[in-house]
Amino acid sequence: MCFTTPIILAPMAGYTDLSFRLQARALGGLGLAHTEMLSPRSFLVGKAKKVAQLLATTPDDKPLSYQIYGHEPAAVPSERSPSAVPGQGSLTLLVML
Repeated sequence: MCFTTPIILAPMAGYTDLSFRLQARALGGLGLAHTEMLSPRSFLVGKAKKVAQLLATTPDDKPLSYQIYGHEPAAVPSERSPSAVPGQGSLTLLVML
């Protein structure tokens, strides 16, 4: 991937929601932003409203990376899965064994 600048907004739980990312982008110079870190458990246990808030994006929120973490490899979505990443984002998987 190539970005316009080398500045990357890290995933920060409780901070990097859509409004924060858009404010950071408005300042200029941001090459890539990450969503908050997402647990695959939240996809599986019916927390659809919270997951939708964490995955929210707009056309102005690009490029964007979704970071999914977990310690159960079977629960982590495949990066080839069409439902793994909504829209056109990249997917970072952190599997802790």
